[in-house]
Amino acid sequence: MGTLMVRCPRTGADFPSGIETDRLSFELTPAFTATIRCPWCAEDHVWSKIDAWICEADGMTQPNAVSPPARPPAASRSLPSPAPRRSRRASG
Repeated sequence: MGTLMVRCPRTGADFPSGIETDRLSFELTPAFTATIRCPWCAEDHVWSKIDAWICEADGMTQPNAVSPPARPPAASRSLPSPAPRRSRRASG
């Protein structure tokens, strides 16, 4: 058994899909597409069977797989407030 892995197209970092399977079952699975929330960039990525691979307990088949970063608390993820607008004075 292993974990189905995908790669973030934005950062190039690999991450687990949360799906556990074996190579034979994965090979026999019909072609598919799915959407996954990326732990690296927090965007939804569309991926397909050809984009994924199995990470077995004995090691990776792809070399750059690493654990995703810990997500900061929601309050620290908020976007900064926009700069205050300057009022325009009519010249005259």
